[in-house]
Amino acid sequence: MPYPRIFPALLLASTSLGAADPEPSPNLRASATSQSVSVPIVSDADDSSSVSDLLPKQRVSHQIIDPSFRNAAVPDDLETGVQFPPIPPFPKPTKDGIGFKRKISQMEHGSSFFVAFGGGACEADDTYGDSSCQYQWGESIVANYTLQLGEKLDEGDVLKANLKVDHLVPYSFTCAVCGSDCVLKVPVPGLDLKWAFSTPECPIDTNLIVNSFREDLGKTSPTDGIPVHVEGGVHVVRGNGAVVAAFSVSVDLK
Repeated sequence: MPYPRIFPALLLASTSLGAADPEPSPNLRASATSQSVSVPIVSDADDSSSVSDLLPKQRVSHQIIDPSFRNAAVPDDLETGVQFPPIPPFPKPTKDGIGFKRKISQMEHGSSFFVAFGGGACEADDTYGDSSCQYQWGESIVANYTLQLGEKLDEGDVLKANLKVDHLVPYSFTCAVCGSDCVLKVPVPGLDLKWAFSTPECPIDTNLIVNSFREDLGKTSPTDGIPVHVEGGVHVVRGNGAVVAAFSVSVDLK
């Protein structure tokens, strides 16, 4: 059964790498001095993921996103380290669907990021936008976001994750931030939770991105109703060891 691509979508957005092919949503309003351009991150036609070319350096105002977007209905034609408890028992997701939380703890000087998810699905936010959301199977995850890199990313820079599945099973991966595809497989016995997503060509220059993405969830759970919890820390790291961004993620599927 196909596995939802919200994980790579979240990772790409949170690490200032994602952008979508469609023109920015009408709910996004760029300033008169800003420029924007994008290439596909999610294509409804070929079910693939990609990321953006980048634009001239320009600071981003978080006010660029209309706050009313969060509670607006989603149009059908829209284009678009963590501490773990030492011993069981561990909490299990009780809601059907996919729920996710993120917390950005570090961002390189000169970089900025802000995201707003639509459909009234989020219950918490912070400086960087919506931070805790819940969607049901069959719904569409739609997000408007702005992001900017303070310094370019190039060959040798990586995305590193140290996660745990169901609080006990370690899962780590390292992917290049540009120049090659990233293939992930979550280690859950009896389930084929595997997917790949594309990264942009190297280098990724400093830029301003104002864009949106859409992920249509399948009508049924890819885990056949088995609760799955994934949680941990993710870092974007330069070849010289400097940290571009650090954040924690928590995702529940049922």
